[in-house]
Amino acid sequence: METGPESDRRESSRHSRRESGRRSSEHRRLLAESDDAPPVPDPTWSITKVVIAVLVVIALMSAVIYYKQVALLSKALVKETAQHGTHGVIIFMAIYIVACVVFIPGALLTMSGAALFAHVFGFTRGMLIAFAAVFISAWIAAQILFLLGRYTCGTWLEKLRRRRPRVAAVDAAIRKDPITLIVLMRLSPVIPFSLLNFVLGGSSVRWVDFAVATLAIAPGTLGYVYVGAVTGEAISAEKSGLHNEMAELIKLVLMIVGALATLLVLGLITWRARTMLNERLAEEHVTHIRDLSVQPEEGEDRGFG
Repeated sequence: METGPESDRRESSRHSRRESGRRSSEHRRLLAESDDAPPVPDPTWSITKVVIAVLVVIALMSAVIYYKQVALLSKALVKETAQHGTHGVIIFMAIYIVACVVFIPGALLTMSGAALFAHVFGFTRGMLIAFAAVFISAWIAAQILFLLGRYTCGTWLEKLRRRRPRVAAVDAAIRKDPITLIVLMRLSPVIPFSLLNFVLGGSSVRWVDFAVATLAIAPGTLGYVYVGAVTGEAISAEKSGLHNEMAELIKLVLMIVGALATLLVLGLITWRARTMLNERLAEEHVTHIRDLSVQPEEGEDRGFG
């Protein structure tokens, strides 16, 4: 049987490797168990819920006030537009921008504007004027909300992304292909226009990509404008034949396209977010295990050196 310093060193080395392997296995077991452990309450997430709730309440209150006042506003705009055409359009655009910035839904205002412009300028010209006014106003309002979100909530959302891997994964999924996903979001009627602009401002999406993708509001805007213009012409000319049938068809097409876009965008975001989240968690897991497995060995080297 071999004895002496050489044998002691070999025995110490074997003991060190066994102990290091045992500790690494224990760390892996604890790390795996930690995935099933109940989550620790995160104060940041509580703040997130409060902010979302406040925004929803503001949107609902604004909608109630808006729907009560839209009839009076439309009458005033019809009178102003009839007397001073250009001034009426500018006033409408200013009101539209402010309405979007304060989270008031713009669909009814879009159709009301198209109706009054068709009433004043005629169907074709009124529809074109309404489309240009709504499209430009909505695009400007989107940029304002994006910048507000970036400079008021950017830091807070960055902290949230660092603390919540799933939030970071969703943000990374949107950042990887921002134009495609934002375009699909624009086509979805389920996602509030103003809230989407504000939230994307706090994300890592570049402003250039956001501005380009916001052009995708054109199809939906045209559809709502057409429905409103048909309504305005029917009221002024008391005609309800082909145009009203076409309006119903446009409504149906918008509903179908919106529903498909909603399902598609939710599916894409979910798939990409899940993929990136799994990749990120796997990388963090490997890094953490590597660090844990290296630390005991360094301790053993210092102890036996």
